[in-house]
Amino acid sequence: MVLGLPLHPLLVHAAVVLVPLSALMMIVAVAVPWWRGRYGGLSVLAAVFAAGAALAARASGEALADVLTEPEPHALFGTLTTLSAGALAVFAVGWWFLRRRDAARSGQRGVLGALSGALAVGAALAGMVFVVLAGHSGATATWTARLDASTASPAPAASETTYSMADVAAHASEESCWVAVDGGVYDLTDWIGQHPGGRQRILNLCGTDATTQFRTQHDSARRPNAALDARRIGRLG
Repeated sequence: MVLGLPLHPLLVHAAVVLVPLSALMMIVAVAVPWWRGRYGGLSVLAAVFAAGAALAARASGEALADVLTEPEPHALFGTLTTLSAGALAVFAVGWWFLRRRDAARSGQRGVLGALSGALAVGAALAGMVFVVLAGHSGATATWTARLDASTASPAPAASETTYSMADVAAHASEESCWVAVDGGVYDLTDWIGQHPGGRQRILNLCGTDATTQFRTQHDSARRPNAALDARRIGRLG
């Protein structure tokens, strides 16, 4: 935590800036001789820092997932961003040293130097794509449900049983597992063994208000919401 905020959103901003910036710098360094001569070393250094930022963002995301469930698409694209940024750093360093070795050999351009440059460009392109997808999936999970809730019309009162949070909290076991989500009360007992993400994810929510965890993980995805709706037993009052 930094100033009362999770570290992950702060580190994500560093990765979102550094990964595409270093990727563009490396592509230009490989393709443009005058840039390579002046800023080749700086481009390699930027790639190394970007890999570090992506790794730190991924690690902080895993730590945050222990508190709030991590959206699966965001986790996947975050991992791919980290891998591509790491690959870019490795290929960039290799390209730099091989280019210097080739220059010392009367300017002959070796096959390994050309290959490492091509691999660096490929990793750079992949990194730019994955960082955009990671950012988009994270923003979607964070904001879509909130925006929908802020613009939705109030739902008409339904003639269904009203439960308190104390009622929900009394059903906090594998034998009887209730949760509250968005003001509704749901009996997930039979879903524990069916949940695709494993039993423990449901067991961790039994007897609680799981709105944040459910919306962060599934947002408005059709199948998870349909499975939840089928198990509604009342509303929270």
